[in-house]
Amino acid sequence: KKKKKRGENDPGIEAVVMNFPERFSNLPEYAFPRLRTLLDRHQPGGEVIHMTIGAPMHDFPAWVPDVIMENAAGFQGYPPNEGSPELRSAITGWIERRYGVSMDPDTNVMALNGTREGLYNAAMALCPEQKNGEKPVILCPNPFYQVYMVA
Repeated sequence: KKKKKRGENDPGIEAVVMNFPERFSNLPEYAFPRLRTLLDRHQPGGEVIHMTIGAPMHDFPAWVPDVIMENAAGFQGYPPNEGSPELRSAITGWIERRYGVSMDPDTNVMALNGTREGLYNAAMALCPEQKNGEKPVILCPNPFYQVYMVA
């Protein structure tokens, strides 16, 4: 048997280049690098102008900081993208207690880092790239989060 040289069966980079959907071809720069570019032009200091969308209006219940401190070691890394089994089970347990609906935590729950991620995922999953030969139109509120436009 002839010994093959390393790379002899390598199909080349052309075979592994991903072809992304057209919708990815004109994505705007993500918000945080764009914001960094805008802010870098200005010297730090001066009065802070809060331009946030909103902030919690109420203090934590008194027991929350204690629970956080007791579990601080668990905050040393990122959680699993799909959410921990305990989180997904807690979510489905709450839904069952609240609405009387039984759900499978492994197949019926998607853990998110916020509503924007969920809205983006929903638009990407449910909106076809073309409908009747044209790009579909999606209505969204204005003002809106940038992620809606990207999705």
